[in-house]
Amino acid sequence: MICGHTPQKNGLPLMMPGWVCIDTDCQRGGWLTCLDVDRDHVYQANEAGNVREFPLAGN
Repeated sequence: MICGHTPQKNGLPLMMPGWVCIDTDCQRGGWLTCLDVDRDHVYQANEAGNVREFPLAGN
């Protein structure tokens, strides 16, 4: 399951067995997160124009 709703203030998706929370607090200056489920790869951007990407399992 992929969900949001519970902001992860550290900017990293929260992984638990069988699910991942990709709410990374974009509304309050955090990161906007996109998850490529085929590659298990995370893409993020913030209001300042910074971008980053990393493997989901590596966070």
